[in-house]
Amino acid sequence: MKPTMLLLALAGLTSLVTPQIAKQGGGYLFRSKYKAGQTVRYSMLLSSTSGGQTVLNMETPLVMATKSVTKGVATIEVSTGPAKMNGQSQGKVDKQTVKMDSRNRPVGGQSNFEGFGSFAYPEKPVAIGAKWSQKVDMGTAMGQLKMDANYTFVGIKTLGGKQVAEIRTTMSGNMMGPITGRGTSYIVLADGSLHSSTVQLTMKISMSEGQAPQTIISNVKVNRK
Repeated sequence: MKPTMLLLALAGLTSLVTPQIAKQGGGYLFRSKYKAGQTVRYSMLLSSTSGGQTVLNMETPLVMATKSVTKGVATIEVSTGPAKMNGQSQGKVDKQTVKMDSRNRPVGGQSNFEGFGSFAYPEKPVAIGAKWSQKVDMGTAMGQLKMDANYTFVGIKTLGGKQVAEIRTTMSGNMMGPITGRGTSYIVLADGSLHSSTVQLTMKISMSEGQAPQTIISNVKVNRK
């Protein structure tokens, strides 16, 4: 996994959520709502700086096509790319087929998308202010990635005339150096779609032994088209 793709993957840990949110008692139950034949399109905008200089501007399309839903498990084809890096098209479309349950957990193994592009929802309804967490431990082409992510259900608000749930995320981990991040996602209550999200990541990467670590600060915005 290249550093630029790692940044997009980490951004997805806070961003690509599609729960159905229903009020139950004093809390809200978060569940995925996938429908066969449904296609959802996103645009991910990434800007990275190092030493005060812009080192990367990239826009990447992501398409999630639900092929089938059986006993609450969705089979989804995820198409990523081609990315536009600093205005130039890069690479080809990458496709993966993943299976996700109603709590957004991978079924039958874990791919890169499942590890980074989603997070598991609490088993029971959660009240405003509630917190939950997730651990990620995955091998990549750049080494073993270990991450701790913490989520807070901030509340319900209105954006663009739609009611949305606000979820804030903090994360920390290590791979070739420490990684920290924070982000906010807004989820439409009515249909469970992602309204918008932002995340900032700080990575300190040592490319070789004895070399001073390079600090990269990245800002990512995700919007549904």
